[in-house]
Amino acid sequence: MSEGQIDEDHLRGASTQNIDRRQAILNSIIEQGKLNPELERAILSADTKNRLEDLYLPYKPKRRSKALIAREAGLEPLADALLADPGQDPQGLAAGYVNEDAGFGDTKAVLDGARQILMERFAENADLLTSLRQFLADNAMLASRLVEGKENEGAKFRDYFEHTEALAGVPSHRALAMFRGRNEGVLSLNLLLDADGHVWITDFGLAQMESDPGLTMTGDILGTVRYMSPEQALAKRIPIDHRTDIYSLGVTLYELLTLKPAFTGRDRQELLRQITFDEPRRPRRVNTAIPTELETIVLKAVSKNPEQ
Repeated sequence: MSEGQIDEDHLRGASTQNIDRRQAILNSIIEQGKLNPELERAILSADTKNRLEDLYLPYKPKRRSKALIAREAGLEPLADALLADPGQDPQGLAAGYVNEDAGFGDTKAVLDGARQILMERFAENADLLTSLRQFLADNAMLASRLVEGKENEGAKFRDYFEHTEALAGVPSHRALAMFRGRNEGVLSLNLLLDADGHVWITDFGLAQMESDPGLTMTGDILGTVRYMSPEQALAKRIPIDHRTDIYSLGVTLYELLTLKPAFTGRDRQELLRQITFDEPRRPRRVNTAIPTELETIVLKAVSKNPEQ
């Protein structure tokens, strides 16, 4: 069989899978009784797999979330009111929603419930996700760096020991090679830029010991402390999955938006304690120009609970 025939068969198979997935999504939403003409048109016209999955996200069966519990307790009108007019007094509004029987016994719990509703809503907003992806595609740089001491072990990745290029221009084979190098512990990859378009080189999970408190000692904890998730900071002997990267990306986005680190411990131990137990200052309190929706996404990403 010729190479051209193989490519043609591959594309045909991929197209069939996309059609099947699109139909499965439509069937799922129909069974929930939530399909309307506008949503159906959007699903049928989705031109990428990401767009299709983003549209399905609000309807995808999920675990009982904090947002769902808050909605069941009647907190969605409060969330809507706060979003419509952020200048209102949150404590005053929340007082009218206190419901001990539903688990919201004070205004703090009520406001947290409203926040959970908004975080989930923004995280499942297909148009917002598309805009964020497009912004990164248009502006972000992909930086790859060698992990110290891995020169010989990772010799096959030598082309990416010191490599930076615009994300939009990275071909699939090069991206695959860099991700493989990261998975094998040879490379650290970063997708960062600051307000001036300058790349920030930081390693989320594989930095070596230095005097800077932003870097760890090797051993039971590996990674750049400032960008570690709480579960990494606690050095739990549990598998670390993609949610840790989401936390690290959230902390990084926080720093890029506010131009201040989420946590400012004076030394390694204080930094680890803050990551584990403290909440960062809300981004809009540092910079009021940050959109409310973006602040909500950042706060969801840096939640102490990886299930969030």
